[in-house]
Amino acid sequence: MLKQLKTLLWLYLDDLLLIAGGTCLTVAAAHVWRPLGWAAAGAFLIWYGLLVARAGAGRWRK
Repeated sequence: MLKQLKTLLWLYLDDLLLIAGGTCLTVAAAHVWRPLGWAAAGAFLIWYGLLVARAGAGRWRK
């Protein structure tokens, strides 16, 4: 049970780190040029959606 909790916590923290990185990238792009920030946010959301879909399909499960 402890191993399952550790795995679940790791996945949560991994997702949180990924979202924080996407947010930082979006804010940095918006400081350069406002529409570039929106483009970075859209690209990140599409990429994150594909990542979640792949994970849900079980391709990265052991």
